[in-house]
Amino acid sequence: MPYGKRSKIVLEDNTIVHLNAGSKFIFPSSFAGKDSRTVFLEGEAYFEVATNKEQPFVVKTLNDDYEISVLGTKFNVTAYASENTIQTVLKEGSVKILKKEIYFLLRKPC
Repeated sequence: MPYGKRSKIVLEDNTIVHLNAGSKFIFPSSFAGKDSRTVFLEGEAYFEVATNKEQPFVVKTLNDDYEISVLGTKFNVTAYASENTIQTVLKEGSVKILKKEIYFLLRKPC
């Protein structure tokens, strides 16, 4: 994504991704026949994930350090290569964050 531009992408499964300027986002044209709906992010994006219990939605950072898994939720991920931190802010639902052999489960209270 060029600097100074933001975009809204609607994926094939109806998941909505709001991509921030300067971000790289890699996704397949179709999730059919796959165990998960896996995408790759470097930068910042807000996700409104379409629920699909058969295919978890997975966001991997491009440096492959973190993996965020969800079934249907709303959350933001900030994962810039130039920064030493990766942030996930949960708005609705729950996410599971994996870092190599450690994982965290975040759940938004009802």
